Amino acid sequence: QTCALPICNSCKAGTYLIQNKTACVTDCKQLVAYAPERKCICVGDSDCTDFLNSRCDRTTGTCLPCNTDEECFHVFSNTTGNCISNKCVPCPTNCIKCSGLALCTLCKENFNWDGNFCKFECPPGLTNISNSNCADVCGME
Repeated sequence: QTCALPICNSCKAGTYLIQNKTACVTDCKQLVAYAPERKCICVGDSDCTDFLNSRCDRTTGTCLPCNTDEECFHVFSNTTGNCISNKCVPCPTNCIKCSGLALCTLCKENFNWDGNFCKFECPPGLTNISNSNCADVCGME
């Protein structure tokens, strides 16, 4: 291992250089361990799950900051986020698709945008009994 802290340039056999070159690890986690150069690389955007580095440069195998909202989809468990100032920012709670920091354009099922957040609404004939639970409550109007 060759390191001049805080930067490492190479790693000993059985370890791999992480993307920011600050350490050698035995497990590259979601990234691919590339044996010839002993470094952790990405092969697709889904390998880059950090909100600061969400897209893969397939030429260099390096995770880079986002350029578009689509490059943030996999970062937030398959709900959309926004790429704002090259950082992935999640949509508001109970929102599936958004634009900007707080404007939801599509709420989850049974949720409606009220101008501030996605508010839970029961289907007609049912009553909201707690949080997002609906029930047919006899005698209630």
